[in-house]
Order: sequence, then structure tokens, then C-alpha cells
Amino acid sequence: MKLVKEPDNDYDMEAIACEIKYIGKTGYIANSTRTVTKGTMSAGRIYDKINDISFCEVKFVSSDAVIAKVLSDEEIVELQNENPDDGFYQSQIVA
Repeated sequence: MKLVKEPDNDYDMEAIACEIKYIGKTGYIANSTRTVTKGTMSAGRIYDKINDISFCEVKFVSSDAVIAKVLSDEEIVELQNENPDDGFYQSQIVA
């Protein structure tokens, strides 16, 4: 999934939208103590650790949550190299 920061979001200055190729925006990374799954990090905790556009890999899906691993810059570059003509994987990494 593509992760896109939304600093101008009316409800959350640390909002991070999740997008799926061919579908578009599917939701947001949880950023409330009531919505963050135990053992995971909120949008506020990862906001400054990712680029304006980044990516994650889904690891688990339950009835009420999706757990994903945020990909490193190196892993994103690998995706870009595997799919050079696919704009979905373009991020703001300077390789």
C-alpha cells in the first residue's frame, strides 16, 4: 500500500492516507488510542519517520484491522526498480 501524508487534513495534522493500486484511497493509519491496535504504532508515531509518500507491506488482516510493515527506503527503491514504468511506486526518495 502507498502511504501519503496529508498535513492539510482538517481532522488530523498527522494524517497518513492508505492507497491501493487501481482502487485509490482506502482509509487512514489509526491515530487514536481507541483505534490503534495493541502492539502497533499510531500515525503520529511514524509520521516523522517516513517520506511524504512511502509504502507498506500488509502482513495480517483481521475483522477490524490491517497490520502492515512500513518499508525502508531501500525496499521502496527495489519496488521502483522492479516496476520502472509504474507510477504507483514513485516516491520522494533520492536514490
